[in-house]
Amino acid sequence: MTAAVVSICAVCTRCSAAITALQGGGKTTLASATNTANTSSAPKATNTVKPTNTPDLFAEYRAVVITDSAKLSTALTDMSEPCQAADVDGRRDGAKEVNDTVHAFQSDLDKQPAPACLKTTDSHLRAALAPFESGSQNAMDGIDNSDTDLVSQGTSDITAAGKELTKATDAMKAAKC
Repeated sequence: MTAAVVSICAVCTRCSAAITALQGGGKTTLASATNTANTSSAPKATNTVKPTNTPDLFAEYRAVVITDSAKLSTALTDMSEPCQAADVDGRRDGAKEVNDTVHAFQSDLDKQPAPACLKTTDSHLRAALAPFESGSQNAMDGIDNSDTDLVSQGTSDITAAGKELTKATDAMKAAKC
């Protein structure tokens, strides 16, 4: 049982690093609309862009991802830290924190639509959250029932989540917003 639980700790540490990369956003830039006035001596009509009250979906979505990614990273760290002290209850509490954080992240993403330029990022991010959810649940169930197979399945799920996070980060880097 101990070996299976320790392996999940190493995976959580690697996933936390992937989340840090996602938080950086891949340095995606916003395309900005500029309006250049004609400077010739003859007066000419210019196109004036009127401000609208439409939300900045990119900024709002990015804020959700950064905020919730930080919370998930903290939860994964909290799940891995008890490993050094061989604290099984602490690992279980950490898995519960990861699970709760994932549910909140999913809910926040449901409330905040991704802009068109980040749809691929959003798909990979959501695909990463699902195995984080199942992995943390399997870890809790495995610890509760002293079932190493469930803990191992949780580790596999969280490993898969980390791979999807890498895809989300890559998609964000490639996005042209």
